[in-house]
Amino acid sequence: MPLQNQAAYLVDKHGKPLEVRPAPYTAPGPDELVIRNEVIAINPVDVGVDVSGVVVDVGSGGKAGQLFKAGDRVVGLAVGTDKRANKASEGAFQQYTVLRWYEVLATASPRNFGYLKSLGASMVFDYKETDTVLRIIDVLQSKTCAGALAVGIGSLEACIDIVAAVPGRKFVSQASLPVDMSDMPKSVVGFIGTMLGLLWWNISIAFKARFRRVSTKFIWGSDVMANEVGPMIYHDFLPDALAKGQYQPKPDPRIVGDGLESL
Repeated sequence: MPLQNQAAYLVDKHGKPLEVRPAPYTAPGPDELVIRNEVIAINPVDVGVDVSGVVVDVGSGGKAGQLFKAGDRVVGLAVGTDKRANKASEGAFQQYTVLRWYEVLATASPRNFGYLKSLGASMVFDYKETDTVLRIIDVLQSKTCAGALAVGIGSLEACIDIVAAVPGRKFVSQASLPVDMSDMPKSVVGFIGTMLGLLWWNISIAFKARFRRVSTKFIWGSDVMANEVGPMIYHDFLPDALAKGQYQPKPDPRIVGDGLESL
């Protein structure tokens, strides 16, 4: 008997909450798995991409059968909303769906210093202090910088200044937008103004990075389905790192419901 699937649907433009309905069960093709979702994240930006659960079916004729079997516990990235996949079955909002070490310098508020050090940061700086950029530059002068990860408003500008001034790779990965997405204007005029401001910010950052001879790139999460980073993360790194406790999934989860009805 084929598995019975369910999915949470947005039934109309202003539909709240999502409506749970029967959904087609899609058998896996080559290099595909069917996962019974057990935990999914409420990701407000990339909706329905974060999945974890148990493998219930493995496609034949590809590499999937060599790597996975029914009953395996897995975590992954569902990319059905990306145009390179464009498959409704690849989404989380349904029922089935050798380490090289680096020294990490991070910024945070003082109350989170201990938390970041517990995750592996060797040094943590107060991001609100006016001399933080200069202090990080001073520390890195005797080291080789592998690059920087910019997370949060104002971080990209600071990271460009840092990597431009120290030995090593002149590259910054941008993981967030320079505006607070939770406080977006609700009016059309306000939204257009915000978008124009964002456009001007992008232009000014591009000029600054070029002048400082620093490369920047925005992290587009679903790119891992098509480049070498995906296998590095999900095949080469995560399985062993999770098993040995070398990788800690943080922050700790806050469970807010049970089942698709809670979405």
